[in-house]
Amino acid sequence: MEPEIQERIQKTVRKILEESDMEKMTEHKIRKQASDELDLDLSVPPYKAFVRQVVQSFLEQQQEEEQEEEERCFTHIYI
Repeated sequence: MEPEIQERIQKTVRKILEESDMEKMTEHKIRKQASDELDLDLSVPPYKAFVRQVVQSFLEQQQEEEQEEEERCFTHIYI
């Protein structure tokens, strides 16, 4: 996959994730919306796997940020 396409997919998927209600969003919905926005079939295996990777990375980053925030709050409570 070309780096330019990867970058476009990554930016589009991350934007969708940032603007979405994560309780209602699924990987399939994210891929479909990104496909529509990019006019690119992201259900093709290499694209599908890349979208999954971007989603997973985003979720891991969100989880890390939440843990750091909890640790900061917890530290302030006991200081």
